Order: sequence, then C-alpha cells, then structure tokens
Amino acid sequence: QVFSSGLLTYLFFFFFDFSSVQKETDAVNAVLHNYLTNFTALSEAEYNQMLSEIKKAGGDTILNELQSQLDAWLAKHKKG
Repeated sequence: QVFSSGLLTYLFFFFFDFSSVQKETDAVNAVLHNYLTNFTALSEAEYNQMLSEIKKAGGDTILNELQSQLDAWLAKHKKG
C-alpha cells in the first residue's frame, strides 16, 4: 500500500533532525560498530544481545523522536 499510494516518494522529502537525540545516536552507533565491523553473521544470541544494547543506548528514544518529527511533518505537508 505504501508503494501504490505514492507515500514512499512523498516521504523522500522528509529529513530527520538528529540534533535532539545526538547522544543516543552516538551510543547506538557505537553498539552497531561493536557488532557489525567484522562482516560476519551474528548468532541469534549475539543478535538479541545487540538489540538489547541498542535499546539501552537509547534506540527507543531515537525512534520516538523520529515518529514525532514525521507526524509533525506529515501534518504540515498533508496531501489533498
């Protein structure tokens, strides 16, 4: 439905402002760097540990801010 509605193309013009979650973004990037720098597949246990560390580093805070900004942007640029 996202593709047929044109929403994906429309969202191309949305830009996420990371400034309010820079600390969390840096922490999540550090976690990802720890797990994903050697280009090997993660075991299920390693994957779950990585997700847990991302959550502790502020992943949910980043997602909440992204959703908040996207909701505001969509309200401002409502089609129709």
